Amino acid sequence: MDLITGGSSSKLFYRIDLELSKNPGIRLTDLARIAYTNRHYIQRAVHDAVGLTFRDFKKQKRLQRAITLLRRGLLVKQAAEQLHYRSADAFSRFVKAETGITSHSFRCL
Repeated sequence: MDLITGGSSSKLFYRIDLELSKNPGIRLTDLARIAYTNRHYIQRAVHDAVGLTFRDFKKQKRLQRAITLLRRGLLVKQAAEQLHYRSADAFSRFVKAETGITSHSFRCL
């Protein structure tokens, strides 16, 4: 039992996963504030649960959400806004770099 979070690191990871699902653009420091802990503990909980850095896990969650939104037929601009990208171009570059497929192609799959 962890005194900082009032539960195990798996409970903290569940909270992190939930917060990232609700707000994929959340910053590590804001997430730590919401969870009443520090950013190092957040990073450790993520690494222990999935073997990824917080940054990589967040990227993976955003990519999964991006693909879901595009497959549901959202415009690239709309998906970019929901995922807190500054522009549709930045969003498209992210999707292409991570998957090798253009964001427009996901709308057709």
